Amino acid sequence: MADRNWRVSFALGMVAGVVLAVLMFLVFPDRSLGWVSHDGALITFTDTLANWLIALFSVVAAALLWRTLLATQEMSKDARRIGESQVRAYLEFKSASIVEHPEKPGVLRVALVLRNFGASPARKIQRQWVQYHGEEATPAEAHRHFGELRPMPEMAPGQETTTHFQIDASVISEIREAQEKGSKMQYRCCGVIIYTDIFGYQRKQFFSYKTTPGEDIRPRLLHMDEDGNYGED
Repeated sequence: MADRNWRVSFALGMVAGVVLAVLMFLVFPDRSLGWVSHDGALITFTDTLANWLIALFSVVAAALLWRTLLATQEMSKDARRIGESQVRAYLEFKSASIVEHPEKPGVLRVALVLRNFGASPARKIQRQWVQYHGEEATPAEAHRHFGELRPMPEMAPGQETTTHFQIDASVISEIREAQEKGSKMQYRCCGVIIYTDIFGYQRKQFFSYKTTPGEDIRPRLLHMDEDGNYGED
C-alpha cells in the first residue's frame, strides 16, 4: 500500500510539473525567463521577480498537492472503517440464567445466551470465564483469574446460541452457609468471548452477571452486573 501511494504521488507530481512548464512557455514565448537560458548558477543577480514568484508558487503547489494526497488517504481509511463496521460480526450477550443440568438432577450451571448481531460470520470463537462469590469482589478482580480458553462453533449472522458452564458445588455450599448466618454474599460470573471477524481482526466481548445480595442459588435469571457487558476491546 505504501509503495502504491508513493507511485501515485510521484506520477501526480510529474504531471503537475509538466503542466506548469508548458504554461510558463506559453506565457513567456520570447524566453524572457532568465533561468531558461541561465549560465549554470543556481541563483544570479539577473533573476527577475517573475522567476521568484514562479518558484514560490511551485513550492506552494507541491505542498498543496501533498496535503491533498494525505487527506485523500485519510478519507479512504475512514470509508473503509465505516464499511467494515457495517458488515462485520458483533457478538453480544442477551441474557444469563442459572439452570438445572438436564441429565444431572441437582447440578446447577449458568446458561449464557449469545447472539451475532452483525451482518457476517464470527469465526474462531473462544470462551473464557471465572465464577466467584463474596460481598465486595469486583469483576475487574475476577478477570485476573479467568480459566482456560474453550473453542466454540462459528456463528452466522443473526444466529443465537447458548453456552453453559457448571457452578461448582463447593461455591453453592459456601454461599448457602454464609446466607444462613445472615451474610449478604452473592454469586457472580465474569468472562470474555474472543472471536475473529471476516476482515481478520480479533474482537473481545466481556460480560459479568450476578445474583442480588443474599439471593439463593437456584434456577433463576441472573442480573447484569453494574459494569454490564464491558463492551469490546
